[in-house]
Amino acid sequence: MWHWWKTRRRRKQRSLPFPAEWEDCLTIDFADWHRIEETERQFIREYLQVFIREKNWEGCGGLEITERVKVLISAQVGLMVLGLTDCYFDHVLSILVYPDAYRAPNSIKNQMGIIDDRGSARMGEAWWQGPVILSWRHSLDGARNLDSENLVCHEFAHQIDMLNGRFVDGTPPLESEEDYRQWSQTMTEGYEELKRRFRTGQPSVLRRYALTNPAEFFAVSTEVFFASPEKLLEDYPDVYRTLQKFYGQDPCSRRSPRSDRIRA
Repeated sequence: MWHWWKTRRRRKQRSLPFPAEWEDCLTIDFADWHRIEETERQFIREYLQVFIREKNWEGCGGLEITERVKVLISAQVGLMVLGLTDCYFDHVLSILVYPDAYRAPNSIKNQMGIIDDRGSARMGEAWWQGPVILSWRHSLDGARNLDSENLVCHEFAHQIDMLNGRFVDGTPPLESEEDYRQWSQTMTEGYEELKRRFRTGQPSVLRRYALTNPAEFFAVSTEVFFASPEKLLEDYPDVYRTLQKFYGQDPCSRRSPRSDRIRA
């Protein structure tokens, strides 16, 4: 009954007139809006009608949650899931947004028994069955596609990673054992190639943070897949094609005058 009611509600939300204010936000500040096809733009419009309304949006650190904040964050999520099926991140109930990087309120006890409540500086967090926390400044940079980093894609890649359980291990839900085998092989080889590049001083579109663990390698690779796809294809072609197959889309085709798409 719950699934039926949710499906019916979402169908009704997707059919609502798309707000002119939302369209203006996408036209002005969402760089990929001008790269994708009209069918993809319509998918994102309908996705926003559901995603924005289903999440609890909270401003932190004095930030006011405006329609612009909700639209530009949600549009980046919508772009990620263009090729996925019915992915509204039901386990993410709230999205918390700070004006800029913030200090996470954690406490650490050092060897002298002193508690440090200053926290650590962060741009975003993704919690299992909890909120996604984002810096608005960095989220806006991602919407405008100002560099190869994309905070929204990074944190929601972690949420995709969590879809098969609470443990974040760098492997999202896949269709077959062969897919899991190929994923593990490709991502491990990409991880080792990144280590080799840093060890030998070679440039890499993937930043060093990707070496933290397999989960961060997946998240960093995902943000570069959407923000700087040509560079990822050049540096890590197998990683690119693996993500292309998983996400069901080819971002490189949006940046190139060629009409043919890269085959996975």
